[in-house]
Amino acid sequence: MSLPIALVVGIAGGATLLAVAAVLLALWCAARMRARRNRNSDTGSSDPSTLVEWGKGGRSSLAPDLEHQVARQFSLEDLVQATKNFSDTNIIGAGSFGLVYMGLLLDGTVVAIKRRVGAATQVFADEVIM
Repeated sequence: MSLPIALVVGIAGGATLLAVAAVLLALWCAARMRARRNRNSDTGSSDPSTLVEWGKGGRSSLAPDLEHQVARQFSLEDLVQATKNFSDTNIIGAGSFGLVYMGLLLDGTVVAIKRRVGAATQVFADEVIM
């Protein structure tokens, strides 16, 4: 008679663990969805008027080299807007040519912006293309 009781306890315990795991998974998924929806505020503002629109502005002196590449080009004014004037809070790393900033474009795309220090070189252009 103790075997059926052990079986019932085992099934109940397994079902409880499965239910707890399902709830934890649902909470984790909900948190990730919330984080994705809030990614517009990653640079500290969700105000679209402070964001940069794709394709506006002038071209750099590297334009002929990058013209047929996948790297987008923006004017300095556009980059200043996207990075909130190259704010220290937007620094996400440092490369061999200077600091790398997080920027937020008008369409909500979060981008990495390399701020070159010194004269333009082909090596810098090659690094941007990679």
